[in-house]
This record gives sequence, C-alpha cells and structure tokens, in this order.
Amino acid sequence: MATTRNGQVAVFGLREAVNGLKTVGLEKVASDVNREVAKSVEGEARSRLQQQPVPKTRSVIGRRQSRTAAAVVLRYSRFPWAAGAEFGAIAYPQFRPWVGNKYTKRSTPGYMIGSTLRDELPQIEKTYRRRLLKAIDDATK
Repeated sequence: MATTRNGQVAVFGLREAVNGLKTVGLEKVASDVNREVAKSVEGEARSRLQQQPVPKTRSVIGRRQSRTAAAVVLRYSRFPWAAGAEFGAIAYPQFRPWVGNKYTKRSTPGYMIGSTLRDELPQIEKTYRRRLLKAIDDATK
C-alpha cells in the first residue's frame, strides 16, 4: 500500500519485498521499478513546470533511484526560485498563491511534484504491485 508522508510516497512492505527478491536473485527488478516510477513522476512534474510563471528550466526537477527508493527532487539550491514555483509565495506576485504549509496526512502541498504525487499515487501503487508480483511469479515458475 502506498501513502504520502512528508512529501514522500511510502510503499509499505517494499523493503521486505526487495529483500525477498534479493534472496532469489531478482533485486534488479526493484531498482528497475523504482527507476520507472521516478521517471514517470519526474516527467509529469516537468510538464506541470511548464504551466508555472517561472523560467522553464527542465533540470530544476530531477530524480534519484536505488534498489530501495525512488525520489523526485526539486533542485532549489541551483535554482533559488524553484521553491516558490513548487509551493507558491505570499510576498512575491510572480508565483502562485502560497500552499507550503497545507500539509496533512492525506495531502502533499505543491504545484509540481506535490500535485503529481497526489494525482499519480494510485498509478504508482499499481506499478509497484504489478511489477513486483510479476517478478515473483516469474521466479517461482
């Protein structure tokens, strides 16, 4: 089951599944599915960047993945305006309205990455379930 927590998608049981896949020599599957999810979320978040009234620099949103995690990152250290594009602002009219402190257990604030995680969460969960169950099924044949 996937949920959002502190701006992250947590897939309960993923670590155990990865360890189980490792025992049968399929740990690469976990890395591949993490790459697929991170790439999908990154692409959608980048398309939402195009709707923002800020410079359209694709490299402001990036991704990282390993065998145990997938991450989409906002590179605000290189692009100081990125936080304003993601969370809005109160004092700067070039950004959308501030949503940075609207975090609840069921929602993730943000106009690019946060909204993508909210919208894509069911698909992310399906992707993990489909790919991991297929790998387990193939390994038991």
